[in-house]
Amino acid sequence: MTGSGKTGLCITLLEEAVIGGIPAIAIDPQGDLGNMLLDFPGLQAAEFRPWIDEGMAERKGMTPDEYAASIAKTWSDGLQDWGQDASRIERFRAAADFAIYTPASNAGLPLTVLRSFAAPPESLVNDVDAFRERVAAATSGLLALLGIDADPVRSRERTAHKLSACSNSKI
Repeated sequence: MTGSGKTGLCITLLEEAVIGGIPAIAIDPQGDLGNMLLDFPGLQAAEFRPWIDEGMAERKGMTPDEYAASIAKTWSDGLQDWGQDASRIERFRAAADFAIYTPASNAGLPLTVLRSFAAPPESLVNDVDAFRERVAAATSGLLALLGIDADPVRSRERTAHKLSACSNSKI
């Protein structure tokens, strides 16, 4: 149910895993986990200032700088209430290598599946073994994306790709 704390729990578990040296890959269709990159080790208003919502500051009757200071204090107080300090943020930053992949967007590291289906260079087409491997990999990837668990020896889908690879090579 919305507001029940699922995202907060997930972020806490990921933070603990990262600090503990446990690798993690998080797939986040909603885009909430990217906020983990918003870490401010000094817990200073100036660190928060570029990220605050100026409209929210205005609605609260504050200047953006005052609002940034109040957010910094909230974070600092929250960590203190949980028996943590800014060193936790430093441990978190030091333990992780973050990358956000964003399909069909340049907001993060772009990720596209279709680029892998571009026509191969002539040198690859002329190398029978390399071309066959390329066709097999593309077929496997496409079948997986379609949710088809095709038997490599008996399935109609795999047989069609083998015939296609053979007809395009110099066998």
